[in-house]
Amino acid sequence: WLQFDTAGRQYSGRWWTDRRDRVGDWNGWRQGSAGEPSYDQQQPGAYGGQSYGGRQATMLAAAEPELADGLLILSYPLHPPGKPAQLRTAHLPKLQMASLFVSGSKDPFALRRQANGIVKIIAEHKLAFRLTELMQDARCGYQGSEAEQKFKNPDYVGSVNAFLRERVEFYLRDVRGFSYDVVNAVLAAGWDDLVDAIARAEAVAAMRSSTDFESISVAFKRIKNILQQAAENMRAVADAIQPNLLSEPAERELAEQVPEAAKQVEALRSQKDYRQALAAISSLRPRVDKFFDKVMVMVDDDAVRANRLALLQNLLREFSTIADFSEIVTEGKV
Repeated sequence: WLQFDTAGRQYSGRWWTDRRDRVGDWNGWRQGSAGEPSYDQQQPGAYGGQSYGGRQATMLAAAEPELADGLLILSYPLHPPGKPAQLRTAHLPKLQMASLFVSGSKDPFALRRQANGIVKIIAEHKLAFRLTELMQDARCGYQGSEAEQKFKNPDYVGSVNAFLRERVEFYLRDVRGFSYDVVNAVLAAGWDDLVDAIARAEAVAAMRSSTDFESISVAFKRIKNILQQAAENMRAVADAIQPNLLSEPAERELAEQVPEAAKQVEALRSQKDYRQALAAISSLRPRVDKFFDKVMVMVDDDAVRANRLALLQNLLREFSTIADFSEIVTEGKV
């Protein structure tokens, strides 16, 4: 049997750690080991715990060694945060059972593991939470406390968001099995609504093998490169598209189709019909291909060049709300 506690997580209908009531925690462990139906006194048993739960498990095992035959401890807190001189190890020599302590330098407080759990719960239960808002709500619980001072670091929000985005990326790639380029494309268009990100990833994965989708992905890469080079060379982009400067038939056709297609895509997106939205975007392929075949963007005329850059920028902006197509790998297998 394994009596495993992870700093307040539920096991067999009980909450056994509180962080404020050690006596209650220990009583919970005792009741759990004595009352668990699967517990067999003839079989070896082990306590387990993570961080605070691991520390309490070792303290109880040192005081009452008859309760367990072994210990499995994850991320044991050797000292209070920021106080390395105050070691919490005085009771460890009293342990009389086989004990395995597992830890790592990259995640000593098991934050990645706990964040992975948050992401998995939200995803598998399809909860309508935005991770950024969830963290903001959690932070409100510290208002007026000493710990609140730690949140005044200007990099706090950015660091937390980057950390959570990394966990979402891990979940989509390693748990759900989406290819890395699909994950990159989807998260570039938004990551904190996890249920929505999964739906978009499923749509992109389903559509990516179509010829039109691959071609539009190549075109978006080209558009992004042109706009990037224009920015590097200090080339101006018009604030709005001027119809009177659209001299080539191919650019006029594309400029006329973009608003109509954008309305269709937005309507489908609001209904979360992402496959049909992607199909609508892919339908732009003939006009986009014709534009690049017939139109030179980086011409000498400043006004014409700025207008054509505005057309491409508008195209990229309107149709990158589901995924960033420039992230899709179109040569070879991913």
